[in-house]
Amino acid sequence: MRKTQRAGFTLIEVITVAVVIGILAGIAMPKLSGAVSRAAAAKVVADARMLSVATISYLENGGTLPPTEPWLTPPAALNEFLEETMPFSFRDAQYRFVTVPAIDNAQLWVEYPSGSELGEALQRFRRPGSVTWTSTRTTFVLAK
Repeated sequence: MRKTQRAGFTLIEVITVAVVIGILAGIAMPKLSGAVSRAAAAKVVADARMLSVATISYLENGGTLPPTEPWLTPPAALNEFLEETMPFSFRDAQYRFVTVPAIDNAQLWVEYPSGSELGEALQRFRRPGSVTWTSTRTTFVLAK
């Protein structure tokens, strides 16, 4: 009697491995998508913190609140306090620097389309008193 050597995998083994990999990918993808959205929201929060520090530094150097700027325009008065010119948009969100001299306050408005994953992740960010949100905008209070 002669033993036969088996070379390679059977079709059933290959299909079984493909099904297991598909199931694992199906489990991992929603978690990966959520992590990417949370990371994007953390980047927007970091931008707001950077602008807050720049605004406070500007005020401490004897300045008054910089003027309100149009959408997508960084405040020119803060350029020397920012490490580099920061973009005033990220993914599907747009930024606007707004000052309210009547209440001596500066804000960063972040606007995004309704249903945006970034917007939904930002709405889960909670900091009472310094962050407010609607379905299409998150407002960060930068300086009071």
